[in-house]
Amino acid sequence: MNGESFVWCPVANVTRESHPEGPNGELRLGLKHFSPGAKLYCYPQQWGDGGEKLRVLGRHRGGGSKLIDIVIATKHLIDWRVQKVFQPHVVRAMRGHWDDSDMSRELATNAVAAFREADRR
Repeated sequence: MNGESFVWCPVANVTRESHPEGPNGELRLGLKHFSPGAKLYCYPQQWGDGGEKLRVLGRHRGGGSKLIDIVIATKHLIDWRVQKVFQPHVVRAMRGHWDDSDMSRELATNAVAAFREADRR
């Protein structure tokens, strides 16, 4: 990135449905680190796991405005879309991953299409 004012980025939200978590399978809304409905900015896939896990950036459940960078299971993400992101802290974090180019937009669009297709299965 060369000082772009925005990046194209896949974005998703944490599911609002409860799901079993932990050794006792207790029902939980949201994730340990993210509240239900939290907006997450997604990095490109980095592993050959078929997209089961993904590195994301989002506001921590108890951290106010603090953003965290963490790997989560994509099965807990919904409402996949590509967005033009302008927040400077997100743009800086995505440096080297996403940018403002047409190629980046196309790659992000393809990633979102793949995750939407996986959601249908």
